Amino acid sequence: MRLLQSAIGDTPVHGLTASGYEELGRTVCSAIGEIVGAKLPKGRTPYHELVAWISGTQRPHAVEVFTTNYDLLFEEAFELAKAPYFDGFTGGHAPFFDPVTVAGDDLPARWSRLWKLHGSLGWRVENGVVVRSGGNECSELVYPDHLKYDLTQKQPYSALFERLKRFLLTPDTLLLTIGFSFRDAHINAVLDEALAMNANAALMAFQFQSLAAEEPACKLAYEHPNVSLYASDAAVIGGVAGRWRPGDPPKN
Repeated sequence: MRLLQSAIGDTPVHGLTASGYEELGRTVCSAIGEIVGAKLPKGRTPYHELVAWISGTQRPHAVEVFTTNYDLLFEEAFELAKAPYFDGFTGGHAPFFDPVTVAGDDLPARWSRLWKLHGSLGWRVENGVVVRSGGNECSELVYPDHLKYDLTQKQPYSALFERLKRFLLTPDTLLLTIGFSFRDAHINAVLDEALAMNANAALMAFQFQSLAAEEPACKLAYEHPNVSLYASDAAVIGGVAGRWRPGDPPKN
């Protein structure tokens, strides 16, 4: 859609010109915003449990959460638990993105870090600056299209990806991934480079599908001995795959 918008100008394609596809794009984005604008359910959820674990122990280093989701469920869970977090924005009236603080470690360890790698509901551009409105605007999201890589090379996304790389280059760091498909080439590039540079880092990936259906994740695990992959029927640990029956411990 965006490719057509940038290429056709005033020439109609399927009844729409560039301006028509631009409007269609805004409508699609708005529909996506409605879907991902769901509220956190009442009662205990995995979000509540994760935030309880994060905030339940004093730690010498802050827990950092990297997510590609646009929704505000993490924010809701942190705020319900009265657990402080920093997401790259500062200010009260129209909080603005501050890449200097994102790059640093000036905040106390009890403040969790929440990094929205593909943007978030409520982000918008105001006078050339990315601000957080607190609403459900969805104009500054990285959508799955041909512009995805280009967008992540610009602020605020470039600062967030640099933070991910810096995290992985920290000695003895551990990254746990849940529900990530490893099909985002721009994220895989950061993981591949950082894990190769820092043999003391470790990545543990927990996948929903069978090992055969997790080809991108398997590729990363086979190429890096510091990646452990756990699928529904098997695992890849130290570059070696092993299978087990449900309920059995992993076997090489």
